[in-house]
Amino acid sequence: MEFQPEAQAQTQTQTQTQEQSQEQEQEQSQSQPQPQELQQEIPINKIPVTDQNIALQLLVAFVQLGHRRGAYNIEETAKIHECVEMFKVQEPNKE
Repeated sequence: MEFQPEAQAQTQTQTQTQEQSQEQEQEQSQSQPQPQELQQEIPINKIPVTDQNIALQLLVAFVQLGHRRGAYNIEETAKIHECVEMFKVQEPNKE
């Protein structure tokens, strides 16, 4: 092993670390499916209404769509939010 100046040794170590990180990222990306592959987005108007739960979820989705498009004033938006919160499932604290 030959003597290397400190700056050159640091650069070489950083390069090796970066190469190892890139190899690990490539291995992980090959072994795990990407989120886009797992979820296929379907337009909400194409979802079949098979039960009351799906119907309610679709109603909420359409209300949110209307809100994004600016269909409601601030008071209406607040009331819609209040109604939607009533249907959200509360998760117990993980303490």
